[in-house]
Amino acid sequence: MSCAPCLGRVEKSLSAVSGVQDAHVNLAAETASITVDPAFETDAAIAALDAAGYPADVQTHRFTIENMSCASCVGRVEHVLAAVPGVVSAAVNLAKEEAIRKLVGLRAKTALVERDGETVEVSVDDIVTGDLVQVRPGEKIAVDGTVVQGASYVDESMITGESVPVEKVADTEVVGSTVNGTGTLTFRATKVGGDTILAQIIRMVEEAQGAKLPIQDLMNRITLWFVPAVMAAATLTFLTWLVVGPDPALSFALVASVAVLIIACPCAMGTPCKRWTMCR
Repeated sequence: MSCAPCLGRVEKSLSAVSGVQDAHVNLAAETASITVDPAFETDAAIAALDAAGYPADVQTHRFTIENMSCASCVGRVEHVLAAVPGVVSAAVNLAKEEAIRKLVGLRAKTALVERDGETVEVSVDDIVTGDLVQVRPGEKIAVDGTVVQGASYVDESMITGESVPVEKVADTEVVGSTVNGTGTLTFRATKVGGDTILAQIIRMVEEAQGAKLPIQDLMNRITLWFVPAVMAAATLTFLTWLVVGPDPALSFALVASVAVLIIACPCAMGTPCKRWTMCR
């Protein structure tokens, strides 16, 4: 938007969307405020703006979600997020949190850096490109760099998968988070922070795990209803054994219903157990 007529066209486009009761556009802030009723759909508003030549700025937000333990949890969380007004799409990744935590755990926490003629221990986050970093035997290499002094063998298995240590001498490259052997090295930092190889690996893992195949959406839709179906089957089993089962009917009914939960879907048993615990 660049002028008052643009503002009018955007307001007219938004007002024409089903469910929009009122629309006000702020030219300076490049934002729109709309009053909607339950029939409103965010996708329709975005499509209307695109058709008018004023595409909406769709933003991506990431949240850390706890207590997810199965595919059914993923389906329920996605369903809840997608129902929030303004949310265009929601994708939940169950394995991402643990995988990224393990990769981040490979990083060194501190390093010995030469500053003003002295060697001081600093946080890895405080290392800048060009710093001279010392690595003692058995320590993790803090960041990527080039060896300027010393010789040693470095375990690079976390990068290459190769278990045999690699010799490092002057002018050879070292990779952050790999493990130094028995020698002492001094190297010049060339890549720090988000530019290191480990940081790039973490980003690629995030992108790979954030991407979803079409079959995943299908499975999430199935599991969203699978757990309630299993719980209903267990309830029906319990009532059937309780009514027509032999004595002691209650014991047989409990065993049969719990067996259905365990065999069909352990998550279905976890849901009522969690609710029962919270209600105590």
